[in-house]
Amino acid sequence: MSNSTNLNNLTFTLTGSSNTTDTYGNVLSFSEGDVTANVRGFSSNKNGGNWKTAYVASFSSGLGITNRNETDSQHYVDNSHSLDYLVFEFDSNVTLNRAFLDYVGDDSDISVWVGNGDGVDFSNGSFLNSFVKENNFTNHGGDRWAEFDNNELTGNVIVISAYTGGSNDSFKLRKLDVSVVDEDTSGGNPPIQPDPGIDIEKFINDIDVTDINNLPEIAAGEDVTFSYTVTNTGNVDFSAQEIMVTDDNGTVGDSSDDFTRISHKICDRQTQKPYRKWV
Repeated sequence: MSNSTNLNNLTFTLTGSSNTTDTYGNVLSFSEGDVTANVRGFSSNKNGGNWKTAYVASFSSGLGITNRNETDSQHYVDNSHSLDYLVFEFDSNVTLNRAFLDYVGDDSDISVWVGNGDGVDFSNGSFLNSFVKENNFTNHGGDRWAEFDNNELTGNVIVISAYTGGSNDSFKLRKLDVSVVDEDTSGGNPPIQPDPGIDIEKFINDIDVTDINNLPEIAAGEDVTFSYTVTNTGNVDFSAQEIMVTDDNGTVGDSSDDFTRISHKICDRQTQKPYRKWV
């Protein structure tokens, strides 16, 4: 699981007009925005054992479950004699924010689990042991939003049941409010675009000859050293082998007297010294 930032809130409305009875282990699908969730029903005994598929149905008041020990008139999510579970599988990671509980009986305490369902065997309820669990309690029997503020409740599977430690909680799940990473507005630094650049300066006896007020004086027969500072001004690295410096010796178009470097040194960019220097 992972904590999510830059989230886009989505509310799944889970109402419909299902039959009160049908095949155990059926799957219902709901979509909101670009996110799709498949939901199935399961049940267990009060200790979480004897995990079995159940029938999940969508009614005008939301999702309910009929397990193998119930009749078609008992299509709540409840914990009276056994525990009912709604298992949502999303096609992307979501963060659980809140759940709207409708058609509430005596009470509507609720347990939720969230985790990563990749490779999970849903035929055995032991997968819940690796999920993050949170309980939400109330003291009245009316319809309500059950809100969650644990930012670890993020994953691609959400499981909802009546409170696993109770016995008088029953409801239908009318809405599910989640957040999902919005790929278009997820922020972060954009990738750096290549922007190569290079600059070259020529020196005679270490004097910058571009300054006409500071030209070197060279006596006849005196040795002259020509040096060139090449600076990488862009954001693309290059090696010394990739650079060729050729001086035309002041005779443009005549390559017979051109000369190239005889040595070079590499300087540190961090000290603002020349990046390449040829002599």
